[in-house]
Amino acid sequence: MIVLYGIPSCSTVKKARQCLARHQIAYEFHDVRLAGLSLDLLERWVTRLDDWRYLVNKKSTTWRALAPAQQALASNVEGALSLLVEQPTLLKRPVLDDGVHLLVGFEENLYEHYLL
Repeated sequence: MIVLYGIPSCSTVKKARQCLARHQIAYEFHDVRLAGLSLDLLERWVTRLDDWRYLVNKKSTTWRALAPAQQALASNVEGALSLLVEQPTLLKRPVLDDGVHLLVGFEENLYEHYLL
């Protein structure tokens, strides 16, 4: 089962959802603002990514609102994951997990390559 993680108001998440709908790909939507992110899930993602830093969106409004000391926590994987559990809207969105591939952010050509 494909799971798409994000927030419904995010324009990039909207594009990803439109792409999935256009290709009639079934998925479950996980609203990170409402349901949060577990440390266990994030740790599993880290093992599947080339670089854990992909998960933290340093261009987000949430990031800019953090105090410098909080931002400094994201300098290592443990601190970054702790921040993502506390502030799930720091997640680079969307994250698509089909059990084999983990796609962070949205690029339509990658979705089409991996899912079609």
